[in-house]
Amino acid sequence: MKILSATMAAFGRMNVGRQFAAGFAVVLLLMAVLGAVALLSLGQADERARELEGKWLAGVGHLAEARAAIIEMRDLEIKHSRTDDRSYHSEYEEKFAEARRRLSPPLAAYKALWWAKTKPSCWPPSTRAGASTRSSASRCWPWAATRSRPTLPTLPMALHP
Repeated sequence: MKILSATMAAFGRMNVGRQFAAGFAVVLLLMAVLGAVALLSLGQADERARELEGKWLAGVGHLAEARAAIIEMRDLEIKHSRTDDRSYHSEYEEKFAEARRRLSPPLAAYKALWWAKTKPSCWPPSTRAGASTRSSASRCWPWAATRSRPTLPTLPMALHP
């Protein structure tokens, strides 16, 4: 409290020109601090955007390709089940097999991307199940205490090649 009153008293003894200059200097100092904080925050936002681009954007593309193939497979499955003409069945089965072949590469690429981006240092070199494996893995992934490794969502058996 004494510092504030002493500062105000010293500010009151200054002439008007010096008061304006001191006020302007304080505003410039605050602007410099605000600019530095803004630059640091932009740097952090840029790091996060690059992480999203490198880690997740490619995965979204792979999953979009897989989704398109699954939707096509579902459409062909519906057409196959609703047609009465047996000559169309073989045609739909061939198209279904082609759609299934197009589904495998994006899923494999997504799985590879997913495993590459997890922290491999969290897993011990041995893959045998044991207390040490579970305890060291649970530091990185909470679900590791119940499973030996996290799993990706699985597809219905009809969609597996």
